[in-house]
Amino acid sequence: MKKGENIFLVIAILFAAAVLLGSYNIPLFVVEPLTPSMYAVIICSLLIAVCVLKLAINLFGSKAKEGGKVVISHPKIIIYQILMSLVYAFGFTKIGFFVSTFIYLTISLCVFAGTKEPKTIIKYAIGGLAFTGFLFFIFDMFSVFLPNTLFF
Repeated sequence: MKKGENIFLVIAILFAAAVLLGSYNIPLFVVEPLTPSMYAVIICSLLIAVCVLKLAINLFGSKAKEGGKVVISHPKIIIYQILMSLVYAFGFTKIGFFVSTFIYLTISLCVFAGTKEPKTIIKYAIGGLAFTGFLFFIFDMFSVFLPNTLFF
C-alpha cells in the first residue's frame, strides 16, 4: 500500500511541477491583483509541499504495519467523476465558472446519491444553486477576477 501511495505522490509532485512551470507562460490581458499564473503558483506550491511532506513521512516515519488488500467498491463512479472533472475544467473556460459549477455540482450529487427521482434532483439543483450563489457573493466581495466566457 505504501509503495502505491508513494508512486502517486511522486506523480502528483511531477504534475504540480509541470503546471507550475507552465504557469509562467500564461499571458496577461488586464492588470489584476492576483494573476492567473499566481493562482497556479500558489496552488501548485501547496500541492508540492503537502506531497513532499507526506512522502517524507511515508519514507522516514514510523514503520506502520501494512494494510490489507484495497478494494474499490464503485470504480464506475470514480471514472465518472474523473471525466466530469475534465468536462468541468473545460466548461469553466468556455461557458463560465458559475454555470459550470452549478451543473457539475448538481450532476455529481445525483450520481453519488444514485437517485433519478425528480424531487430529489430538484432538491440537489436548489442546493447547487444556493452554493453557486454563495460563491458568486464571496467572489464579488473579494473582487476575484474570472475569465471572460459565454456566460458571466
